[in-house]
Amino acid sequence: MRVVVLALALALVAGEQSLAPKFAPGKTYVYSYEARILGGLPEENLAKAGLKLSSRVKISVVQERLLQLKLENPEIFEYSDVWPKDSFSRTELREDLKAHLKTPIQFKYEQGIVREILAPESVPTQVLNIHRGILNVFQLSIKQSQNIYELQEEGAQGVCKTQYAITEEEADRYRLTKSRDLSHCQEKVIRDIGLAYTKTCLKCQEISKSMRGTTGYIYKLKKISEGILVLEASGHEVIQFTPFHELNGAANMNTTQQLRLVQVEAVPIGPINAQYAHRGSLKYEFSKELLQTPIRLMKMADVKEQIASILTHLVENNKERVHHDAPLKFLELIQLLRATDTEQLRHLLKVNSRSHPNERRWLMDALPNIGTKDALEIVIEKIVKKDDVSVPEAFQLLIGSLHMLEPSCDNIEKVWNLIKEPSLQENYGPVLRKALLLGYGSLINRHCAEKAQCHDKDIKRIQELLEKAHGATNTEELVLLAKVLSNAAHPWGFKPITKLLPIHGTDGAKLTKRVHIEAILALRGLAKLKHKEVQNVALQLYMDRSLQAELRILSAIVLFETRPSMAVIGVRSEGLQEYFQKKVNSDVSDSATKMRRILSAFSDWKSLPVSQMLGSVYVKVLGQEVAFVDIDKNTIEEAIQLSKEIDIQQHGRTVQELLQNGISSRFIKAMLATEIRRIMPTAAGLPMELALYTAAVTSADVHARINSNLPQNFHISDILRAKADIQSEIRPSIVLNSFAVMGVNTDIAQVAMVVKADVKVNVPAKMSASLDFAEGSFKLSALPVSLPENVAVAVDVQTHAVALKTAKKTPLIPDNISDSKSNPSSAAASRETLDSMPVRDRLDSKQRISRSDQKFCTEVAGLRSCLRIASHNARFISDSALYRLAGKHLVHLSFKQSESENVEKWEVLLLLGPEGSKHLVKLNSLNLLETLEGTPALSMIKRLVNSNLRNSSSTSSTSSSSSRSINGNIGPKDARVKFETTHQKKAIKRHSGSGSSGQSLEDKKGEKKLLRDTLPTAFVLILRAVKADNKPLGYEIAGYMDRDQNRVQVIMAARAPEDNWRLVADAIELSKHKLAAKIAWGDKALKYDTTVTAETGLVKEKMAVRVRVAWKRLPSSIVKNVKMIYKQLLVPFLPSPYLQKSSKDSKHISLTVVVESEKRLNLILKSTRSVYIRSVQLQMSLPINVLREAMPFEDTLDNAHYLLAKASSTVCKFEQEHITTFNNRRYKNPMPKSCYQVLVQECSDKHEFVVLLKKESEQSYAISVKIGTDDIDMFIKEGRKAVKVNEQEVAMANLPYVKDSIKIELKDDKLVLYAPRSGISEIYFNNQEVTVHVAGTMRNKVCGLCGQANGDDQSDYRTPKGRVIDSPVSFAHSWTLPSVSCRDETGCRMKQESVELERDITLHGVSSTCHAVSPVMRCLPGCIATKIARPEIGFHCRPINTSHGDSSDHSVDLTEEVESHLECSCSSQCQ
Repeated sequence: MRVVVLALALALVAGEQSLAPKFAPGKTYVYSYEARILGGLPEENLAKAGLKLSSRVKISVVQERLLQLKLENPEIFEYSDVWPKDSFSRTELREDLKAHLKTPIQFKYEQGIVREILAPESVPTQVLNIHRGILNVFQLSIKQSQNIYELQEEGAQGVCKTQYAITEEEADRYRLTKSRDLSHCQEKVIRDIGLAYTKTCLKCQEISKSMRGTTGYIYKLKKISEGILVLEASGHEVIQFTPFHELNGAANMNTTQQLRLVQVEAVPIGPINAQYAHRGSLKYEFSKELLQTPIRLMKMADVKEQIASILTHLVENNKERVHHDAPLKFLELIQLLRATDTEQLRHLLKVNSRSHPNERRWLMDALPNIGTKDALEIVIEKIVKKDDVSVPEAFQLLIGSLHMLEPSCDNIEKVWNLIKEPSLQENYGPVLRKALLLGYGSLINRHCAEKAQCHDKDIKRIQELLEKAHGATNTEELVLLAKVLSNAAHPWGFKPITKLLPIHGTDGAKLTKRVHIEAILALRGLAKLKHKEVQNVALQLYMDRSLQAELRILSAIVLFETRPSMAVIGVRSEGLQEYFQKKVNSDVSDSATKMRRILSAFSDWKSLPVSQMLGSVYVKVLGQEVAFVDIDKNTIEEAIQLSKEIDIQQHGRTVQELLQNGISSRFIKAMLATEIRRIMPTAAGLPMELALYTAAVTSADVHARINSNLPQNFHISDILRAKADIQSEIRPSIVLNSFAVMGVNTDIAQVAMVVKADVKVNVPAKMSASLDFAEGSFKLSALPVSLPENVAVAVDVQTHAVALKTAKKTPLIPDNISDSKSNPSSAAASRETLDSMPVRDRLDSKQRISRSDQKFCTEVAGLRSCLRIASHNARFISDSALYRLAGKHLVHLSFKQSESENVEKWEVLLLLGPEGSKHLVKLNSLNLLETLEGTPALSMIKRLVNSNLRNSSSTSSTSSSSSRSINGNIGPKDARVKFETTHQKKAIKRHSGSGSSGQSLEDKKGEKKLLRDTLPTAFVLILRAVKADNKPLGYEIAGYMDRDQNRVQVIMAARAPEDNWRLVADAIELSKHKLAAKIAWGDKALKYDTTVTAETGLVKEKMAVRVRVAWKRLPSSIVKNVKMIYKQLLVPFLPSPYLQKSSKDSKHISLTVVVESEKRLNLILKSTRSVYIRSVQLQMSLPINVLREAMPFEDTLDNAHYLLAKASSTVCKFEQEHITTFNNRRYKNPMPKSCYQVLVQECSDKHEFVVLLKKESEQSYAISVKIGTDDIDMFIKEGRKAVKVNEQEVAMANLPYVKDSIKIELKDDKLVLYAPRSGISEIYFNNQEVTVHVAGTMRNKVCGLCGQANGDDQSDYRTPKGRVIDSPVSFAHSWTLPSVSCRDETGCRMKQESVELERDITLHGVSSTCHAVSPVMRCLPGCIATKIARPEIGFHCRPINTSHGDSSDHSVDLTEEVESHLECSCSSQCQ
């Protein structure tokens, strides 16, 4: 078949015939067209929402390559029903829309490609998009020489990867299939609203494919004389979406298109009297009316009348508590206000002024959420004119309006003009100017997020203000503008920000710390846009140890925002290393001392400079700063001045009198918490919209009265000694409506699948409180309150298919679809649904039920509480998260006073300190010692601790677990993987397995089984219900703390005399590596018990942490609920378990986390019968290879120094006269024989260490390390390695050698020196190879042959005089320690000598002599050179007879090769 098609294609090429669709001039091609869009879950017998568009499509030729398309008799049908019922309902189109749909459009068509669309300007964009959907079918890129191929093709959804296949069916008839992958589009058409500040996880999308789609077309083509004719075309598009990160279980938006040639008429389409203009290409375009009109929740008719009606409804129905539909009505109010123009909105606000406070309150809450240009204009007018708007209201209106405003260029310009408005400054001062500038930055951020390229002029305005403030050193303005640049996150903002950074040598370094902090934080927003630039700057700041610690920490935070490589991350730990080094010798202040310092700083505020900031408060929304207040000297002075003007005592007395007389207040607030939308086109040209809206209304009625013993002329300190009685009643009411929508939202039709969640909270409370600050006694009483309804908290979730224009709403899951157990009559419908499932899901579904309705009730202390959970979902089809959510869910929590217990009030009494024991009644009279002796938990403690600390083999056996293989590390071959605790490991190491390695719990406790016998109460908490018969009801809780033993004990008992219920909890630190907690409760605390231990240890020599819970008996309710959580939540996400033998006496569960590798953890969950192992990949590497090595020191702090130094170390290497510096620059070093060279030394005033290198012979080298007062020499003696410490040789058999914080050992046939506290991580010596690792804290603090470790290899050749030279030999010789005489014990017979050029030269016309700027090595007098080198040396020249002085600081005028000595032979004349 392919051969035939290929031959046909070649024949067509030879005959110069095209395979593109052709339309003959003078004729009209009439097609029947139908497009259908359905959304919902993919299975049948579930409700779907959608629409159908049917029409006749006429196409005729206007002129060559220009065609005309006209729709005839277009009709729209909406669908909301159980699919596949054919119940589409026809909707009446508006006359204007009907006229626009019938208006002919023109398009340029060349070789099957739609090039351009032309239409009258009056035709709406959304109508043109329907035409694009039809033209999308005619977009055919047919290649003449191939029958199967792939290309990037433009369509309504963008330029996407498209595959073609052509086959011949019969003579002159062909079948063409085309598929388009919507997940691989270069220019995908999509619009996000409300997502500008969110961070997209591209990797998550790649893994879970939360949104994916594909489009397929099948064509029947007929060859005609000039090309081909499309006889029939059918398209099917599927877009899948799930909000969860899972591969299975997604909602579908299915689009089908059917196009069939009906007839060819001999008359072309008649022209119309209209001017045609360019209206874009085949790509879908977003209509402006769509962007600010979310999915409609009601029909819009007379907007003005509807607004008045909704305002009346909101005011009348929310007086006592929030009405159940208040959030929905508030959202409808916002949508109606978006449909008003400026004059209508202005009039509405004028009518509902302060004379109508209730209506005005709802309008003021809705106004910031409108987000239109008209709304911003109204807000600006009211703020500038100060028209009936307070400062807080102006602040709320402005911030809300700016963040909801469409980020267009016009709106950005309008906000900038408002910033420059002088009347704003006069009326409101700097507060609103700050808000405006911060909002301006956020507008730029959102504008650039939606545009591929954004203008730089918007950010240049801020740059101009910044330069002006910089010149005036205006700290407050610079801080504000840095925050604006942070909000904007504009690429052009990087350079202005760097001008504010504390970079050495720049003007920014002179600015205050406040400016530096904000400038560094501003870099975070640019971390992705200017990845490399921000990383380099952040690293530079972090490495600058002259900066304050806070600035360096902020720089490290910014550095991590750039997601650096592990090589870059390594430098971070040097800060910790530096901290550890300082910590050893620093004084540690306790909390009280620190607090005194803080208070001292504030008390001495007058001595502070004006610019020094004491604190800062800011408000951020989605990462955007909207307001801030800096607390400095000026702020304090203003507050003090205000306090002087106010008579605090008088106001205090006024407030006191007011509260004693009683106050009543009502609060109500409405908000649009979430509005997130994603709009993308379907193949039919109609938009698919995914949206999430959340609106909430909160109200509270508060009545309060306070009686206190404060004197009439009280002082502030009197409050802390006062007693107060408070009587209050509060009736909070909260209603929240949230809508998740997937559907089509246009003026033509509104159909969608809607998940609506309603949350209602009504928990009135009537309370009284007695507060005694002096005695530390706080009593709270709750009185019974009559509820308007039993339900206090209700959550109702429903999923419907909604067709708005036809007013149809269908539940997703029909009542007749259910599992056979709950509804036998629905078996047939269920079988139809199950037949469409995969076999695996079909089998699993038998174990699932679609309906559940459970109610749990309990009575405690006279209060009856009930929880009802009902669900009717699609889990019987698929056990995915989306299917579990889809359907109906109900959660009701109700409270009611018990009918059997006549309770007058509930009381909570909290007493701090030892006096609380006087209020204990039941606990003071109980003989708890008998209870504790018989407590199962206590017995378990004894067994557990004794076995852990004394019988390691027993514990190891108990804690072992079987597991399955993970990459060969932990597998079934290891039948019982042992968890070896850390204290066991140390006990074996230190005591060779003998005796106990620590105290048992009983040893620690001694005779103090009850802490109350020797210690006072730390707190007492009494929960009681007061009954009419005064019988005690409730609980007493007493807490005790033994700080010496790190032990806490809590005892709880029921207050009723006949009730023996008790709880005993004991927690103690057994060792530094193990904690244990034991709880026993029930009748005399003997019925139930559990033990929890947490400890560190090893699993197969790999670091691990284990948490273990063990028990003998648990209440059946707990067991039932744990099993339910285990089966419903954990099992779906756990791998298949491995079964193991279980013991009837063993009931436990443990979770072990094993550090398997640098980027993988193994989680081992072990129950009594099963073992689950799951491998977790980490996003960053752990330094596991370092941690796996044996620690070089016994001391923990030394090991900490070592690990931190190792993690951040930098390396220099010497190998066969070649040196690789810390900055990775390699050069050859011809070494002078027997003379020490400074390989590396710490070059600050501390002189922590120096490492010297010496060439003993051609094949032998030695090093000498000076650390403080210790000298360590490593050398070759009789062909073997040797080491001396302070001139005393240490035998190899006695290694490792440890002194203070220095360790020397033989490792892998190399001598290794550790001195991390001095900055040396490791030094490896192996004769001709020396490797030096210095800690990160030594960066830019070292010098010598290894360079400065500053990251700049151009500065490596820096001599001791500070000059950077070009010659590596001259540089190396400058770091050579010269000899003074031939009596030098080192054997060195050379000195450094500054040489003169042996010839005179003429420089600039003047005869001059030249001297070397760097010394060279020369043999001592009485010695002759036996080996030389000829390095190039720089010379400085001066006129003859002019003194040269020291030439090392002078410039280089020329370079010449000179002789430098490497080895010398000396006679007896050498002294």
